Amino acid sequence: MIDIINENLLILPIPERYRQWAHQFAQEQPTREKAMQVYLNTLAVLGVDDGLQMLGIETDREASDSWNSVMRYGGDFADLDVVNVGKLECRAVRKGDTVCPIPLEVWHDRIGYAIVELAEGDLQATILGFVPQVTDEILNLDQLQSLEALLDHLFDLRSASARVNPLASMIRLGEWLTGIIPPGWQAIEEFLSSDLALGFNFRSAQSPLTLRQGKSIDVGDLSLILVVEIEAAVDESMDIRLQLYPSAEQATLPPGVEFVLLGDRQNPLLTALSRSQDRGLQLQFSAEPQEIVSIQVNYGDRTWTQTVQ
Repeated sequence: MIDIINENLLILPIPERYRQWAHQFAQEQPTREKAMQVYLNTLAVLGVDDGLQMLGIETDREASDSWNSVMRYGGDFADLDVVNVGKLECRAVRKGDTVCPIPLEVWHDRIGYAIVELAEGDLQATILGFVPQVTDEILNLDQLQSLEALLDHLFDLRSASARVNPLASMIRLGEWLTGIIPPGWQAIEEFLSSDLALGFNFRSAQSPLTLRQGKSIDVGDLSLILVVEIEAAVDESMDIRLQLYPSAEQATLPPGVEFVLLGDRQNPLLTALSRSQDRGLQLQFSAEPQEIVSIQVNYGDRTWTQTVQ
């Protein structure tokens, strides 16, 4: 069971398979001290990974140094790659600890430091908070900022990255048709209740669906589900349907959610705006193989953008 206590703590269970991974990585190490270091680092990374994914933040664990056997053996790394943002260091403490050691080798190339308390016989992980940077090998836990501050930090970094290089996070739909699906996208049954999926369905019965994937996105405090449907045409172009749903906890979208398709010059091509009791929004278009567009969702003063080819 996952529990959020006010805005400061995120408590998650540690599944048995996570402890098995941690023990497996630990057994690869040459000394008992090194084995314990890797064991704790692994559980901390897995705890933060679960927490961020639950909150709709895309991660790539396998791109992290902590998930590389050579790097684990040679250094003290507990990083988690946050897609299109950078490496978040995840350090473990035990219940009752007031400080957390931060090795000098991870002072650089990090977007922040998340601290995870392991308790209940390593059956439970609590994300205590984070700091954006460190200047000492001992971090006092009373210096930690809240979970909400961590999410704001990641959002600001992702937004800044998109402004500097909007193509860095580009997804290539043509690759999806060959079976290459980027991390974070899943079959929509993972997200949507069956009645919502059936009740909000714009597909033509005469046109077989080639591919349909979804992912959770956050626009400020609003959690949404973006669904992309792709159908290959005979002339190598693609017919694409973009659908925006409320999260599983909500029956309808709030009024004022703006769903926009932008051209390569960031000019609006299509726009949909939610009204009271809308169960979803859709944008439908055709694209050539090398055409670049952007999907944008606006709500209040927050914006989420994804570049697509």
